[in-house]
Amino acid sequence: VRLVGPNSHGTSLVAVVEGVELARLFEVYPAEGLSGRGTLDGRFPVSLVEGKLLIEDGRLQARQPGGVLRYRARQLQEMAASNPNMQQLAAALDDFHYRVLASDVAYDEQGVLLLGLRLEGSNPAFQQGRQVNLNIQLEEDIPALLTSLQLSGQVNEIIRKRIEQNYLQRSNP
Repeated sequence: VRLVGPNSHGTSLVAVVEGVELARLFEVYPAEGLSGRGTLDGRFPVSLVEGKLLIEDGRLQARQPGGVLRYRARQLQEMAASNPNMQQLAAALDDFHYRVLASDVAYDEQGVLLLGLRLEGSNPAFQQGRQVNLNIQLEEDIPALLTSLQLSGQVNEIIRKRIEQNYLQRSNP
């Protein structure tokens, strides 16, 4: 990650992300059942307005020729057990060979994160490798989410696990 200059008002920077390897990202920030490979690049125009962080027109995308995502989470399997649409989604994402992985990112002054994810590709074992296009729009109130996590004690548990994991990695080279 590198930062590119302030604007004429001195309040804006562009965070440039180059060459982020998905496999390494999933090692550092694990998500249950999610793994993959590919290389990501992106640009995130960041501003401070009245002391609040803003990201406008951020973009993250995978380099060509794409890569592979594997999502094999217990929660997805449980949802798929009773929903035929989720069964198809779970089957497609079990070994998804993407050629497009792109995301638009915005974060407003109220702390609302907007994430638009576009995924195009196929799973060779799903319906004879039929093309699958997924468009997902997420909106999350980050301050409310963090407050909720803190109240539930999950943040402390996540931090504790990360510290233990980091300590164990350093202890056992």
